[in-house]
Amino acid sequence: MFIYSCLFCFKAVYCLFQSCLLFVSELFIVCFRAVYCLFQSCLLFVSELFIVCFKAVYCLFQSCLLFVSKLFIVCFKAVYCLFQSCLLFVSELFIVCFRAVYCLFQSCLLFVSELFIVCFRAVYCLFQSCLLFVSELLFRELGCRQTALRHFIRYLTETKELTLLMELLRYVHTLLHLLQYKDHLNIADINKRRDFLKSCVSLPFSADDSAHVQHHLALLERQIQIEVSDREAERGGQTDVFQKFPREAPVLHMPLINTLYYSCLYHYTEPQENYSSPLNIRNTFRVSEKQFFITALAARSKLGAWLDVDTMFTNRKWFGFTKKKSPIGFHRVVDILHRSSAPSQVLQKYIGLVDDTERRISLAQRHKCHDVVINTYRELRDRQLLLGYRGRVEPGSEQEVTIDRLLGNTQIRWKN
Repeated sequence: MFIYSCLFCFKAVYCLFQSCLLFVSELFIVCFRAVYCLFQSCLLFVSELFIVCFKAVYCLFQSCLLFVSKLFIVCFKAVYCLFQSCLLFVSELFIVCFRAVYCLFQSCLLFVSELFIVCFRAVYCLFQSCLLFVSELLFRELGCRQTALRHFIRYLTETKELTLLMELLRYVHTLLHLLQYKDHLNIADINKRRDFLKSCVSLPFSADDSAHVQHHLALLERQIQIEVSDREAERGGQTDVFQKFPREAPVLHMPLINTLYYSCLYHYTEPQENYSSPLNIRNTFRVSEKQFFITALAARSKLGAWLDVDTMFTNRKWFGFTKKKSPIGFHRVVDILHRSSAPSQVLQKYIGLVDDTERRISLAQRHKCHDVVINTYRELRDRQLLLGYRGRVEPGSEQEVTIDRLLGNTQIRWKN
């Protein structure tokens, strides 16, 4: 029984072993087939993937090749167009430069020709001037030597140098007239001198000499009228200005500017229609604006007529504000007023109108106008200069108080 049981177990184990072996063999076959099928599928997939990739790479290569060829064609066309444009630009630039050089050459040629003409005219005029100077010098020397003059005239007559002879005779004739005009200095009587100058007006002078004689006569006649009128006013005591400022000399025989100065002293407020009015003299004898201004300023400042001095400066409006204007620099105005002993308040007023800061400070320090210096330093916002100038004013003065007030003002933005 035991053996039978062992045999039965052995058969059971053997059958189980066979079943397992059969199962393993079939499982191996199934796995092998599965692996084989998977390998075939992978191989097929790889081959198809390789074919697809190869086709994609081939299509990409074809696309790139087509793109490169088109890009090359476009770049070639662009380079060709750029080359054509550059060639056209260079050709046009060459034409423009050629025209510019040609025009410059023409301009230079024209300039050189005109310069040559101007130089030639200048040399010709210089030669004529030298020749005229030499002839005048010769004629002047001959005029002082009568014997030599007669011999020279006889020589020119015999040699038939008629042009030079006519110039010599014309010069001698003009010299005689000038000597005749010069004789008026020896006439003491003023009326006789005036009549003599009237006779000289008709002499055949040159245009400049004739105008000078006419102006001399007109000035003398005006001086005679002014002198007669002022002498009567001075004797009768009718005008206060002659009492306050007696005349130092009569107006007769004064030069034009001295006559204008005299008129500004004693007849400044007269209307322009009067012969003694400064404006009448200015317009008649064409005195320049600066000369008239300087003369009138010196005359009115000598009399201390500061209101008249103030009205001489024209006012200009700048954004609603008025600003005084002078035909000369205000530093020259200050010099003229200082020579007339103007008070410090007047000098301070016009020193403050000087545009140049350094010159304004220099003038203010020279004439001791402390307020102008203080205001200028305040405008410059220079605390150190203002502090240094504090030691130059009198202790306890109004200027020192002003400086201390400015130094203690915190609203001023000092630059140092």
